[in-house]
Amino acid sequence: MSTENLQPSFFSGPAVRDTWTSTLAMGIMMIVLGAIAIALPFAATVTIKIFIGIMLLAGSVAQLISVFSKGCSNRIVTFISALLFGLVGVLMLTNPWESLMAMTIVLSAFFIIEGIMKIIAAFRLRPGNSWGWMLFNGLITLALGGIIWAGLPYNAVWVVGLIFGINLLFTGLSAVMIALTIRDMQKTHEATGGGGTPNSSQTSA
Repeated sequence: MSTENLQPSFFSGPAVRDTWTSTLAMGIMMIVLGAIAIALPFAATVTIKIFIGIMLLAGSVAQLISVFSKGCSNRIVTFISALLFGLVGVLMLTNPWESLMAMTIVLSAFFIIEGIMKIIAAFRLRPGNSWGWMLFNGLITLALGGIIWAGLPYNAVWVVGLIFGINLLFTGLSAVMIALTIRDMQKTHEATGGGGTPNSSQTSA
């Protein structure tokens, strides 16, 4: 994001302060959670697996409820989807090795796709101050996806938690740098009196 592309109203009021502080807080939280996942990769892997399994079961229940609602337009497809969600959720909670393998493959593909998307987004942000951090984050994410894929199947037990933690750590770092960039842009805007050049009082001085 370039300062030239931002309207003056973007910097006015408390909205910008809320934006950069919330982004900073989110980044710090990601860094802390990422560090915990890196320190305890097996526990993080099991936690992620259980969480995904529970979410799939919750999605299955929600779809089953919608099957019997009046607004459901395609009951057969929704019912089949609910059964598949529930089946995968149960398998993830009851078959640790098979579900870990599947999770590792899916996570590898996800990181590869996410890395490519972040790289594309970085070049779209160029020449903004934060585009380099986005590019770096994308390259790291893409590399992590390749590392996971290359280590299958031996790394399935612990790699999900470790790689997730590393990705979370770098994503948090990127968010922190973006937040600080927004803060600096706000300060520059305020110092120039809301425009691109110093205000009249500063100029006359």
